[in-house]
Amino acid sequence: MEQRVSLITLAVDDLPQAVAFYQNIGWQAAQTGPGVAAFNLHGTVFGLYPWISMAADMGLDPQLAMRPSMTLGYNVREKTEVAQILEPLFMTATEAGALVAPHRQLIYLGKRAQASEARYLFALDISDLPEDGLASQFSQQSYFAELREIGPMIDGRDGSVMAYARAMLYWHYRHIYCGRCGQKTIVQKLGHQRKCGSASCGEMHFPRTDPAVIMLGSHLHIQLSHPLNYLAF
Repeated sequence: MEQRVSLITLAVDDLPQAVAFYQNIGWQAAQTGPGVAAFNLHGTVFGLYPWISMAADMGLDPQLAMRPSMTLGYNVREKTEVAQILEPLFMTATEAGALVAPHRQLIYLGKRAQASEARYLFALDISDLPEDGLASQFSQQSYFAELREIGPMIDGRDGSVMAYARAMLYWHYRHIYCGRCGQKTIVQKLGHQRKCGSASCGEMHFPRTDPAVIMLGSHLHIQLSHPLNYLAF
């Protein structure tokens, strides 16, 4: 990562007034979309953005007394650099040893072929641990991020593994108890099956990860119909 800053964005209360201030000292605003202003500073862009909009982009409550004041942006030169900056963290069995506990079930995700060896991938739910207490388990450059936010910016294979792990862990979270009798379920088949712990029930539960795709059809003719006993509106 190069030692530079691409974008400095200052949060302001009144955007037109802030723009007028910098124009009065001789700065010329660049062409931008509505609701934001920018000034080119010989390699760095200085932006002005309403603080309410900035808070909304950050997912913060605008009513809080603590308001965002500025943000720093770093633009990469090529797409391949993004994966180097936002590289998902995969821990070895030795590194994750302290996180493994009897109440945290390892979920088998599959095998990934590497250049010289195959690696077996597992997922582990550590959401019951505070993020502050996990700092010592990871490097100083590591941090927690929402997968939907970084998904488009990381390598496709890593993103697929992360999405699969997230879906499997969420399924286990939703199926701790049997949907038929309410008794606690038991994890089996390396996390790909849960069985009701009640001897009188024994219901088997299997993962449902709800995959979804979005498609656009071209030159497609669709015929809509309904049973005769249905009223059309």
